[in-house]
Amino acid sequence: DLPLALQEKYQGWESKKTIAAFVNYAKLLFKEFGSEVKYWVTINEQNVFTSMGYRWGTHPPKKQNVKAMFLADHYVNLANALATIEFHQMVPTGKIGPSFGYGPVYPKTNNPEDVLAALNADDFNNNWWLDVYCRGKYPFFTKKQLENLGLMPEVTKKEQSILENP
Repeated sequence: DLPLALQEKYQGWESKKTIAAFVNYAKLLFKEFGSEVKYWVTINEQNVFTSMGYRWGTHPPKKQNVKAMFLADHYVNLANALATIEFHQMVPTGKIGPSFGYGPVYPKTNNPEDVLAALNADDFNNNWWLDVYCRGKYPFFTKKQLENLGLMPEVTKKEQSILENP
């Protein structure tokens, strides 16, 4: 859960300032418990809390703003990557990574339109997060669609480097 103070002070995951707060918190935990804990989860089901918080408005911050959801996702991805980088330096024998609420997508029929729709849905529902976690890049199809819709957050060269190197 994101502390309410960070939501109120910085607008939560819609602000880069929350990234720094998360990384500082993670470093404190790594320092205090790194010698005792081997397995760590950086972010728990990001796809769930950002979708429910920003797309459907059923979890905090209870917004229905898809553009804000994709921005929040990008900032959470950066926080995850930066925390992972710190972890590897501070706890070199530990294991770390995010958890993900995976939801498989299957075509309704073997009709090529259904198959393509399933592939596209999988890209939006799973690969948007998993490709960043595993490959350090947003999936091409989803990124292109979001750019066409004016929903893709800006990703600087520095940010791209961070995502590629945790």
